Amino acid sequence: FTFSSTANFGVFFGSGAPTLQAAQGSVYLRSDGAPYYNTDGSTTWAAIGSSLGAPVTKTADFSLGVAENWIINNRAATNTATLPAASSWSGRIVTMSTIQAQTVVSASSNVVPLVGGAAGTAILAGTAGKWATLVSDGTNWVIMAGN
Repeated sequence: FTFSSTANFGVFFGSGAPTLQAAQGSVYLRSDGAPYYNTDGSTTWAAIGSSLGAPVTKTADFSLGVAENWIINNRAATNTATLPAASSWSGRIVTMSTIQAQTVVSASSNVVPLVGGAAGTAILAGTAGKWATLVSDGTNWVIMAGN
């Protein structure tokens, strides 16, 4: 059903495979966890009861993908991650690990360290087995947990 004031507000079945979607403006909740793409190409979505996807291994510098939430860095050199704008992903959670004794850094100064302070580029120290969970606060990516 939708409300008469706007077609972008309501609860309805998605097209294709059966999905339940709830929409209000440009924010969509989908039962199948698939993203909803807006007309400008951006993605706004939240999944109901879906997984965060499978881990993805990176062997070169990379840009974090829309559905990438678990990153394993396996590069024999510093790995540079281009994170999406934190303002576009408020609340998104990403966990990164490194299996080589190499650092992982952000391409921008948008990562707040685990101990707090000013945003910088450091994500993971150059020690195999290091990991960090980053959460977007709408301004930066904040390291909320790690070793």
